[in-house]
Amino acid sequence: MENIGVPLKRSTPVLIEWRNHYSVGNAELDQHHKVILSIINEILVMLEKGADSSALESILAHLADYANWHFRREEELMEQRQCPGLDTHKRAHAHFVKDLEAFRFQNLTPKGLKPNDLLRYLKRWWLDHICKVDRKYRSCVGEASPAGNFER
Repeated sequence: MENIGVPLKRSTPVLIEWRNHYSVGNAELDQHHKVILSIINEILVMLEKGADSSALESILAHLADYANWHFRREEELMEQRQCPGLDTHKRAHAHFVKDLEAFRFQNLTPKGLKPNDLLRYLKRWWLDHICKVDRKYRSCVGEASPAGNFER
């Protein structure tokens, strides 16, 4: 997949900045999360610049593709290390991807989905899932955990 692992460039404000307390204790997963954050922030830039719906659909597809790729890696690690709650975590990932697909095909116009609705959803998901749910597994997926580092 093109651009996997490469944060997108942006020239305007960010919705959410990476903070060290977002870390799950695993450098690879943290890098994945930074890329997700970068894509979310790129969506903000596009919305502020008034991007057309096809451009927004494209970047939402990129976010969904990257998120799916990352989720598979994260779930593999959790399975390898026998982290508790893996099934619940998988369901949360699937729900996010389903929501992204719904946003992707909604019309971002005054009669359809409002850009702020999309941004509010993405910010809430970031804060709830990555900063709360994923961090619960820090002791299991962290690089200091007994199973060692997660290799691709």
